[in-house]
Amino acid sequence: MCVCGGCVAPLNECPMLECAEKAQMRAYLQKEIDDGKDEATILQDVSLRYGLQALTAPPAKGFNLAVWVLPGIGLLIGLGLVVAIVRRWKRQPISVSRPSSGDIDPKLLSAVEEEMKSLRS
Repeated sequence: MCVCGGCVAPLNECPMLECAEKAQMRAYLQKEIDDGKDEATILQDVSLRYGLQALTAPPAKGFNLAVWVLPGIGLLIGLGLVVAIVRRWKRQPISVSRPSSGDIDPKLLSAVEEEMKSLRS
């Protein structure tokens, strides 16, 4: 990552027109490659020189391990909650209480029946 002020872009995509940090970091990386260092050593040297913010992904060690582990744990917990809720919904019977014919006003019932007869004809 580019470490110039206010930039949060990868080094090869830094939008700053005259970014001195970008040129300096590229030269440093090229020197490391020319010296024949392997990727792990280069990443370690970059993080020592520029800090962990220069890496696009934090190393999976120590406290930074939480960045890699917690999203998976959160996903599993969320999936477990969804499964538990769906199972609870399936177990509960749906009870629909229908009014008996004695609960309906006879005048209203006869008016509805008359209306339905007039619609049929």
